[in-house]
Amino acid sequence: MATRHLDIEVGDLAAAAEHAPACGAVLAGVRPQPDVRVLFDPDGHPFCLFTWPPPRACVARRRSASHTGASHTTQQGVRGTS
Repeated sequence: MATRHLDIEVGDLAAAAEHAPACGAVLAGVRPQPDVRVLFDPDGHPFCLFTWPPPRACVARRRSASHTGASHTTQQGVRGTS
């Protein structure tokens, strides 16, 4: 069963990933792509921080993932998979 989560575009991934735990988020042990960090909010809901555009190596993976029907709720004009 697929779950919905937020994909949040950030300008500085390292800074955002460092700041999120200070706000109560927990970094997940998963790093699906170099430009993505997966975290959990204090209630345990997953969300992703990412940068755009992704490194070239990630573009092909994102294109193929867009054909799987993955379900995402996005914020800040996300141009990723939907």
